[in-house]
Amino acid sequence: GMCRIDEWNGIKVYSEMERVDLVRNTYPWYFYKHISLADDTSFIAEDAEVEEVDEGIVAQFRKEIGITGLADEKVLVVDFGSTFTKIGIFDTRQETFDLRYKPTTIEDIRIGLADGLDVLDACRESGDWKPLDQKMREFAVRLPCSSAKGGLKVATVSLVKEESGFAAELAALTAGAKLVGSYDGQLTAEQARNIYERDQPEIILLSGGTDHGGDTYTQLHNARMLARASRYASYSDYGVPVIYAGNQDIRQRIENIFCYRDVDVRSTPNVMPEINDFHIEVVNETIRNLFQTVIIRAKGFDVVEDYMDAPFIPTPRAAFRGINLLANGYGDEKGLGNIMALDIGGATTDFYSNVNDNPLYQ
Repeated sequence: GMCRIDEWNGIKVYSEMERVDLVRNTYPWYFYKHISLADDTSFIAEDAEVEEVDEGIVAQFRKEIGITGLADEKVLVVDFGSTFTKIGIFDTRQETFDLRYKPTTIEDIRIGLADGLDVLDACRESGDWKPLDQKMREFAVRLPCSSAKGGLKVATVSLVKEESGFAAELAALTAGAKLVGSYDGQLTAEQARNIYERDQPEIILLSGGTDHGGDTYTQLHNARMLARASRYASYSDYGVPVIYAGNQDIRQRIENIFCYRDVDVRSTPNVMPEINDFHIEVVNETIRNLFQTVIIRAKGFDVVEDYMDAPFIPTPRAAFRGINLLANGYGDEKGLGNIMALDIGGATTDFYSNVNDNPLYQ
């Protein structure tokens, strides 16, 4: 029939059939019952249905901390929140789980941890943290996560919101970040300044342009605007790192722009190297690495790192992985199947879902 529009999603079309084909290629789950997420031409590299437990990583982790399994062991999990520190104790011998809530002392998060483990008074009497150190040794595995001091705050700057912007936001969210700003197109000087003065992110994710001939002007422009405005990041003693995940043709030029202004820049492969081809995990991993190596120290949380067996991860990321385990199961333990979960917090409400079948056809 007659085409009623000239373009769809930024792509020129000349007939209604062309438009329908583009919609079908981008959102195949609306057309095909057997597809629950996407097809080969429109896919996301990481989501709940493809994130599986790596048996090799599990075995290596257990070897590093000196255990072969969790039978007859005690496991400690701690969530350092802005208001409360949540301490969870698994006792596999007794098959019990004990959950405790203690106020978080942002100045020194060891206080809430020690209070939750009933050794705070002993620490005050001894004038040091040795009682806490001794208590922590009772646990075979000790795992931390944190959303305190605002969690992991990320702002995204992209070329097109529905394409590279979508990929960048998804990468940030699945890494456990809280989006404090999302911009697309060419930044103005006022927008660049607002990113630092109003949004105050801890990481900026810059994306846009497909590889091998895609747009370069907008990314170079936005890099210059962000680099010039970086002087307004007075809220951060460590500066605000930038992750560049856009057109790889200008990767070196982007890095030079930020390095000239002494901005910490980390480049990754393109989060969207081709239209509707989203590579989330490469950016996701860099965000988590920055959180574990830079952001945690900036927040002062590194004081408890020596007590733990794994690096900090953002609380939403821990919940995301927990939902996946609960849905899919692990080893001989079967999962519960399709799950939807809400984490209603003081600042944000986080929504999680793990659905193996296409919900449109349920």
